[in-house]
Amino acid sequence: MLDITTVAGNVSHWADLGLKLPAGLTKYSDLLEELKWSAQKPTPVIDVDKLNTKNLAATIETISAELAAAEHHDDAVLRTRRELARAIVREAGVFVPDALEQLRPRFDTEVARYTEAVSKLPTELTSDSLVKAGPDALAAFGVASEAAGFIAAVDHWLASLNNLPATAGFQQEPVLRVTAPETMADLRKLEKAGNATKVDALVTQVGKVYLAAAQNGIKFQMNIPREAAQIRAGIDQAEAAAAAKRKGF
Repeated sequence: MLDITTVAGNVSHWADLGLKLPAGLTKYSDLLEELKWSAQKPTPVIDVDKLNTKNLAATIETISAELAAAEHHDDAVLRTRRELARAIVREAGVFVPDALEQLRPRFDTEVARYTEAVSKLPTELTSDSLVKAGPDALAAFGVASEAAGFIAAVDHWLASLNNLPATAGFQQEPVLRVTAPETMADLRKLEKAGNATKVDALVTQVGKVYLAAAQNGIKFQMNIPREAAQIRAGIDQAEAAAAAKRKGF
């Protein structure tokens, strides 16, 4: 898990997905951002032209007090930053269910656009096959790329939830964050696509896993870490039950 201040800093970018953050989360995030710029360590200024025998002792006392305060400044900033980060992470964990509901309409729309566009692309997607497929396929590729951008942003956001105490505690499931395969065969297709290293740049542009899901009729679905783990566990259990049945157990 990342340092809590790093996690809190990442949460402040959730609004980039179009999410309307709750007031408390916005307040703490704004304060954390402001802390970067406003919390400058105080440095005593000594104007020797104003010194005289009458104010010298008092000036020394003032400078001494300012230096003492400066020594504790960094610790004060660090403590404040950590408390703000804790508040942000706590609020973010509570906000996740609402965030999912806010994202769902746009996610479903982009998935529909993506799957329709993929249906118009060559099965073996390469630069050559796309050009040969004609202008409709080229236009579809543009739509698929655009839709994949939002799906990938949601995918990245779901991955980041493993850094929140409220949603952490599960193994990362890169191919199950935005898909919901029902069989081991489909899961293996997604994993094969996700692990592929020698793929055409166009496949990477529309998302290796997303393309495999769309081409194989595998459901798209937003899954928090617990839900992704449950999908894998359910497939594993079904596979084990089927194997036992084949053996006559």
